[in-house]
Amino acid sequence: MSEKKLIVSVSSDTGTVRKNNQDNFYINGKFIENYTQKHITAEGSFDEGVFAVADGMGGESFGDVASDYAVRTLCDFKTEDGGINDENIYDYVDKANNLICDEMRKRGQSIGTTIAIADIKDDTASFYNVGDSKCFLFRSGKVKQMTKDHSVVANLVEMGVITPEQAKTDKLRHQLSQALGVFPEEFIISPFISEPVSLQSNDAVIICSDGLTDALDESMIADIIIRNENPFKVSDELVFSAMQNGSKDNVTVVVIFYKRNDSRQEKVKDVYYENDDTVLLKEDNNPKLYYNNSIHEELDATINLDEKLRNADSPNFTAGNFYNNNTKNESASPHFTENGYNMPQSYGNRKKSGAEAALITAGCIIAVCAGIAAGIIFLNLFFYR
Repeated sequence: MSEKKLIVSVSSDTGTVRKNNQDNFYINGKFIENYTQKHITAEGSFDEGVFAVADGMGGESFGDVASDYAVRTLCDFKTEDGGINDENIYDYVDKANNLICDEMRKRGQSIGTTIAIADIKDDTASFYNVGDSKCFLFRSGKVKQMTKDHSVVANLVEMGVITPEQAKTDKLRHQLSQALGVFPEEFIISPFISEPVSLQSNDAVIICSDGLTDALDESMIADIIIRNENPFKVSDELVFSAMQNGSKDNVTVVVIFYKRNDSRQEKVKDVYYENDDTVLLKEDNNPKLYYNNSIHEELDATINLDEKLRNADSPNFTAGNFYNNNTKNESASPHFTENGYNMPQSYGNRKKSGAEAALITAGCIIAVCAGIAAGIIFLNLFFYR
């Protein structure tokens, strides 16, 4: 494994609040196909590849459908076929978006997903995104965001209306200005495209859903990378740290070490998590599944984190990793259609909204007419007296 340039690990967890995991990831053709597991970890090594994280939206039942379309569509843009680049990213966005829109028409419900992509080949990384899932570059002890958030608060920060610090707690921070799952006739999606970055030895690339960044800032992410010498430990500690620090969303993290010494010990394979599915991401396209515990028919959506950590190789949580309890982010990411995502509704929901609006308008007209009539009667009585 250590002979490859890229040592990769991914961890994805439903979290301590959500009932379902609506996140997904893409590691050179591998992604979540079985959502029955509470915690999923995977690792592998490559010389190049396409890597991504998608964060689905659309309620408890359908957000995973959108994120699934987003990562499956990436299979048509494999590294051996050129991967994702500045030209075909638009083809990818159109294809994934159209598939999701077709699904919305069938279901009569809005669904959507973010996507953040890192394409690494020829020792160069290119980054792309739609929505607020992020790509970071770790270099020389510091973490820098390489993608651009498509959100209301990010636009306000760019315009100078609020500061980046204010954006972290702004009530609009989860409202997206772009996502996959928008009817083309209503809005044209414009993905963010970064400048290519020449990778240096000991660089790391982090791709994550906002379940991570809602709870950990860039300095915390950097600290965890610095203290761990292999990506397997990093991805798991990032996920557990985010939950420990108050994240109420699904958390998914892809960690990619570039030309970094891998001191991983084989004993990490003895790590146990409740409902854990560990996948070895090998290039032979035949991953082996390790079911460390039996799958329960009904997963506990509020699993006790302390118990979970006791059953695992607990990360080294330190006081420096966490915000003060009084400054925790107490707001969970809202659902796509019901809690503020500023995206178009499906045809069925638009009809419903139109009917509701018509009833409200009719009620207002009736109320106004009744008021006028009452006023006329009152005046007649007054003058009669």
